[in-house]
Parts: sequence; structure tokens; C-alpha cells
Amino acid sequence: VDITWAFNRDLLDKEVTKAAMKGLKQISEVILGESGKEVPVDTGLLKDSGTVQKKGTEIIISYNTPSWLP
Repeated sequence: VDITWAFNRDLLDKEVTKAAMKGLKQISEVILGESGKEVPVDTGLLKDSGTVQKKGTEIIISYNTPSWLP
């Protein structure tokens, strides 16, 4: 019995990257939620500005409002 297994490496790389990015985005949302518990709250503006963004193969967790704004 001969078994031959062929795969498209480019497609495999694309699918693995896609799955990894999905997982990273999901865990980044959890991290943002946890960090929101530690953000100083005066008006809530800083806490409400928290975001998770995907840029290419990077996930960016950020708070986008300077804390010195009234």
C-alpha cells in the first residue's frame, strides 16, 4: 500500500497565520478587559478609549485618549 500526501505549503501557511491571528485577537480582547480594571477612572474617557486593532500580522492593544484631557 502506497500513501502519498501532498499539501500546498502557501495555503497551509496562510491558514495557520489566519488561525493564529484570530486567537491573538481573542486573547487581546481578554487582556484589554483585564487591563480596564486597572485603568485610572476619573471621567471614564480613558477607560472607554481602549481598543484592540489588527494591523497586518500585529495586534495592538491601546488606550487612545491622553489621560491629561479634562
